[in-house]
Amino acid sequence: MEAGALSALTPVLARVEEDLADLGRIGARAGGGVTRLAWSEEEGRAKAFLVERLARLGVGAESDEAANVWAEIGPEGAPVLAIGSHLDTVPDGGRYDGALGVMAGLETMRLLLEAGRPLKRRVRLAAFTDEEGARFGTGLFGSTAVATGHDIDHLAEVRDRAGVALAEAMAARGRRLEELGRARERLDDVEAYLELHVEQGPRLERMGRDIGVVTAITGIRQVEYTFAGETNHAGTTALADRRDALLPAAETILAVRRAAERSGGRAVGTVGYVAAVPGAANVVPGEAVLSVEVRSPESEVMAEVHGEIARAAEAEARRHGVEVVRAVRHHVAPAAMDPAWRERLRRQARALGEEPVDLVSWAGHDAGALAARLPVAMLFVPSRGGLSHAPGEYTAPERYRAGLTAFARTVAAWAWGLEP
Repeated sequence: MEAGALSALTPVLARVEEDLADLGRIGARAGGGVTRLAWSEEEGRAKAFLVERLARLGVGAESDEAANVWAEIGPEGAPVLAIGSHLDTVPDGGRYDGALGVMAGLETMRLLLEAGRPLKRRVRLAAFTDEEGARFGTGLFGSTAVATGHDIDHLAEVRDRAGVALAEAMAARGRRLEELGRARERLDDVEAYLELHVEQGPRLERMGRDIGVVTAITGIRQVEYTFAGETNHAGTTALADRRDALLPAAETILAVRRAAERSGGRAVGTVGYVAAVPGAANVVPGEAVLSVEVRSPESEVMAEVHGEIARAAEAEARRHGVEVVRAVRHHVAPAAMDPAWRERLRRQARALGEEPVDLVSWAGHDAGALAARLPVAMLFVPSRGGLSHAPGEYTAPERYRAGLTAFARTVAAWAWGLEP
């Protein structure tokens, strides 16, 4: 009877597709992408859309000090399992990153309510603010606020590239930076957190598999390098007399690739931002700024790669008569997923005839921030062509069907008291 109740729990894919299509119109761009940056009107409209969909189920929702949206079903005072993801995007991003996880949580709630079976435990859906960090460099903002809290003094200095302070953007959405610490109360009664997400890579598709169980989420450390030389005329300044800040910056970019390659696949390194100042074709750059991001599921490896890059930057700066300053802009520790919850996900996948693949996530996720406080687990579904953070990001419903079903049944088994 209990196994039958679970096997009858089947997501309605047409309903999920409608949710994704309607959500995808919010912040839609002409080229097919979506832009819903943190604290923007578009992100606010996406959250309002979720609240409206929940209201159709008779489920109320509320927002915390970090503007995370929360909604729950189940008996008051009972243990809580949290599920969810995020609704913000990168500029001109895709329609599935984060969004599928939130819509999967919404569909799971629908299925539990429609089943008519009394819940013994509560299920709480979360839509976290600013997972991407695309505007202020404050990735995992909402999930970090509820998990471990933020350094408010640091956040008070944060501005976007247009000069808008984070505190101003929050105030425009009715939130105060000084009250952010109270958001941690939202997890006081939560026992664990589960998240379904598109893989954002090609591994599942290449293996012909539809379900991946995440073993660990990569750590991320972003360091900004500023090289200070001397601005001068590009024609009248002899090569021997130059203190060209861009030269050691360029050598450092190459050092990032070499250091990552020497990790033997245990780390990746990226320079995604470079600026030469004053930025004129006929001026020797007196300053160069670049971002260095290293990711690894192993803290020691991440530190080793960053150390090698730093030594290379300092050596090249000395060689070219330039000064260099480093500043850590973002750091997230690697996060291991909970073995017991991973096994629950595997069990429901195997009941569907699927053999899930264990995968490390090389993308950061809200689950990674929450792992500092709770047992967490993640389930991946394929991304077509491995494409993500781009307008072509797509996962067909037949490719996320099994993952969503295993996810919903894992939540249901716990909520109905069929799992310890």
